Amino acid sequence: CFFELYPRRPKRNSKIQIKSPADIPSTGVILILGKRVSSILAVGVKLTWLRGASESGFSKLVEEIQAYTTTMQERELAREIDNKLEQAARLLPGRPAPDFVMVDIAGNQKKLSDFKGKVLYLDLWATWCGPCIQESPAFAALSKKYPEILFLQISRDEHPGSWKNYLARKPAVLPQYNSVDLNLVEGWQLYYIPRFILIDREQKIINAYAPRPSSEEIIPLLDSLTGK
Repeated sequence: CFFELYPRRPKRNSKIQIKSPADIPSTGVILILGKRVSSILAVGVKLTWLRGASESGFSKLVEEIQAYTTTMQERELAREIDNKLEQAARLLPGRPAPDFVMVDIAGNQKKLSDFKGKVLYLDLWATWCGPCIQESPAFAALSKKYPEILFLQISRDEHPGSWKNYLARKPAVLPQYNSVDLNLVEGWQLYYIPRFILIDREQKIINAYAPRPSSEEIIPLLDSLTGK
């Protein structure tokens, strides 16, 4: 996916296509295109976080976007953008991790908050998601390297039977859960999978868009959390 940023004072037909985090200019105003505000804004915020933006950096981005929305004639769209910004701010590092319900293979119910006291690395996946399944071996391998961290795989399959049948064919070595809780979708702005999340012992967000287990970026991040 990519979206477009216009410089603060764009020249005629001047625009930048954002295809990777490195393409994002240091300052700019997001031009919201089309009606899929949620998806576009989620991509924009995700790319910003991947650059390592601090809360102050995010606040600056918010100010720039809001300065733009105040000039929009479509007030309903402007209000929706502002609402999405507020939602995105809830996933900044250090904010409370949104709670949600999940069930294990035996049907026992758990909440994310039940794991307070442990550093968590979550893998949100589904049996129908090829890229999710491709990341699973790397996720399992990291769990052996970092026993201090609790690795949880949470299926998003709407039909638990599909999830259970998959695990029956391919037994897992990590704790397995399934969640169709709307609080997971809305609280974590879950617009795509695979999605990886890091949470600290106090149930505060470390990274709501954590690197994939197969990426080079994940090793130094997990090292820093375990003192290695």
